[in-house]
Amino acid sequence: MDDIRERVLTMWPEGLLFQTHREDLSEFDVRFYGKPWSASGQLGVMAMKMIIELFAVLGRQVCGVLSLVSYIGA
Repeated sequence: MDDIRERVLTMWPEGLLFQTHREDLSEFDVRFYGKPWSASGQLGVMAMKMIIELFAVLGRQVCGVLSLVSYIGA
């Protein structure tokens, strides 16, 4: 989790709304300020770089991934 916090979460320029980690469930929940997943322009490029870095970090740790994207109010 430290690699994700240091290498991925710090990349979003608008910052984090909150993050929680439940080790007993292997669950990590992150909410960002703004709308990184529907961003365009430079913020859209940054969001794509975050996704690439996230999968790179997880790949180095040989992790499985389940991701959910809530697209409410679009």
